[in-house]
Amino acid sequence: MMKLDLAAGAALAGLTYIFAAKTIDTFWHGIFAQPALAVSVVGLNILAGLAQLNFYIQLFRKMAPPDRPGLRLAAWMGIIGAALGILPKLLALAVLYPKPVFFSILRHGSYLATFCPWSGAALLCICCLVFFLDNRPGRDPFLSRAFGAGAAGYFVMASVLSVVLVNYLSGVRTVWSAGQTGTSHLIFIFTASFTYIAVAYFYAGFIRRPKRSFCSREDSV
Repeated sequence: MMKLDLAAGAALAGLTYIFAAKTIDTFWHGIFAQPALAVSVVGLNILAGLAQLNFYIQLFRKMAPPDRPGLRLAAWMGIIGAALGILPKLLALAVLYPKPVFFSILRHGSYLATFCPWSGAALLCICCLVFFLDNRPGRDPFLSRAFGAGAAGYFVMASVLSVVLVNYLSGVRTVWSAGQTGTSHLIFIFTASFTYIAVAYFYAGFIRRPKRSFCSREDSV
């Protein structure tokens, strides 16, 4: 069983990679167009998504005991939200490496690319918010601030992705990047940077304080 601090470290590394790759592609669009490089970038994106998914699985196992149904539900929201975030990455792989097994993903590509990131961000925001409210008067103020930062970061992400969702429902095909959401590069990089810093602070809370305030199902037995 992976420790929560190690899972958070892997998730933070994945988050940093995703932010860096998205920022580079925003300002130098097409830099990853070379097929071999594109496959590598997408493959690393998927691994980064799996690292974040693993973190929420460990969060469920370590901090959502059976006698706290509210926390367990919130942790499940985090797991589902992280899993939804991986689907658009699989869509990118399906486009680069078309195979019959990816037919269903390609068929619903625009839907997945629009609704999955927004739904995932919203669920992750709720997850962090519930844990924040539970830990607000809790034993570890730093951990409480970490959950608060996570909720803020995912709230901003969901808000920006709402623009994509509205455009999609209006018949405009968009994805989350500068220009395509109807924003300037400055606004895009500000919101993306805020989200990254807030969520990075969230993960750092588990790296810096790996033992305090962590309750596991084993401890509750």
